[in-house]
Amino acid sequence: MPACGGPVDFKMLPGWTSRIASVRLSSWIVALFAAAVILPWFVFGAVIVAGREQRLNDAKQSLSILAIAYGEGASLRDAGKPELDALRRASAQSGIRLSIRRLDGQADPQAGAGTMVDHANGAVSARAFFPSAGIVAQASRDDGSILARWRRTVAVEAIGLALRSVIALGVGLFLFLQLRWREKMISDLAAARIAAEGSNKAKANFLANMSHELRTPLNAILGFSEIIKNAAFGPIARNYQDYAGDIHDSGSHLLSLINDVLDLSKLEAGQFELSERHVDLAFLTAGSMRLVEPLAQKAGIGLSHSIEEGLAFIRADERRMRQVLINLLANAVKFTPPGGHVGLTMRRVEKGLLIEVSDTGIGIPADKLDLAMEPFAQVESDTNRSYQGTGLGLPLAKRLVKLHGGTLSLQSQVNSGTVVSIILPPERLVDDPDLLFAVKAAG
Repeated sequence: MPACGGPVDFKMLPGWTSRIASVRLSSWIVALFAAAVILPWFVFGAVIVAGREQRLNDAKQSLSILAIAYGEGASLRDAGKPELDALRRASAQSGIRLSIRRLDGQADPQAGAGTMVDHANGAVSARAFFPSAGIVAQASRDDGSILARWRRTVAVEAIGLALRSVIALGVGLFLFLQLRWREKMISDLAAARIAAEGSNKAKANFLANMSHELRTPLNAILGFSEIIKNAAFGPIARNYQDYAGDIHDSGSHLLSLINDVLDLSKLEAGQFELSERHVDLAFLTAGSMRLVEPLAQKAGIGLSHSIEEGLAFIRADERRMRQVLINLLANAVKFTPPGGHVGLTMRRVEKGLLIEVSDTGIGIPADKLDLAMEPFAQVESDTNRSYQGTGLGLPLAKRLVKLHGGTLSLQSQVNSGTVVSIILPPERLVDDPDLLFAVKAAG
């Protein structure tokens, strides 16, 4: 059982009760005020129908009594007496018409019925038969005069109900908007909490991975340095050169890790500035491939590159674009098994310059493509990581490309390879012949 005042676990409730309990409060408010507005109108309609019938029934009874009274007076004295004239005039003021006619056996087969009331053609008529006097007294009144006061009453009540409905709708709308705002705030807070927890987990994983990444080259640096310091193999041992190379490689690796972290920190803090110049694409490509080539040879992976004819220079930060290419190429080599291939191509497209780094590696699952772009994230789980790294290569490359006004996207298929596509805007291309000549002359 949850503690008093604590959150209710809807999964523990029966099916129908859990569905009811999971309905938003704003939805209940909408349903409540909709019922508060609609139900009174149904009741009001039923009352109107019943009231109209009651008015007509009352009129039928009144007209029947009046016809009998008028017929009895006419059967005892002449219809032209002052009393009967006064009764007709008084009835006419209420819209009632009184008349006397001779009884006709063929036209009045109901003569023995005493009285007869009918409602036709928008009027109520009551007839009283007096066979002994041979007359029929009739009293009639149209629906308009019968229902006039009732209609005025209905109109006033309808206006009052409409005003109450408008007020109820206003109050309901206000409460609905307030509750939806509150629900949105709660949802946003929950999403922010989940995002914060994910960020904390990613940072925790990063720290765990980074501690290993930093400790390994540092241990190598300390160990090999101690061997050289103590001259364990003598003053002229060949091994010193090999160890010096190992120290250099470990230090370079450590420096690249630290540089990635510092660069990402500057990017996220908005303190990163580009140093732009005209960059030779052939020189940029050759330099990047040359730095990655030893890794590819050691892993038994083929490298290739191609630049579309006519492409020569771009306006960019040469150091940062080289950093982007090296990161992407190194990633491709790292995740490509022996015998695979990594390629770099550059060509002109409608949107500008397209740079693609492709590989035949292990690929990335479709549901983890977004994760691969997040800083400190690892596509592999902690328990089955086969490849070392901080997870900063792609996120850092994406941010550097964005600083140049470009976009970076991923296309990947598991066990088939990955293609990283960079598109730089057309204004980054240098196409002016005079400018190209000046750049080459200055280079």
